[in-house]
Amino acid sequence: MLQHANRKAVSKARPETPQMRRTEYLKAAMDCLKKGQKTAAEALFSCAVFENVKAWGF
Repeated sequence: MLQHANRKAVSKARPETPQMRRTEYLKAAMDCLKKGQKTAAEALFSCAVFENVKAWGF
């Protein structure tokens, strides 16, 4: 059930620009933290960091 929630949260957090994606991933991570889903929050935070790295061109 948690995996389904993770996929749903990640799929909701995919707008067009890298800045928007990063913001949406961070918002989704904060929502997961509020719900006590630490693993999901870590995964979404990793996505936000990855968007940063991609935006920098590494």
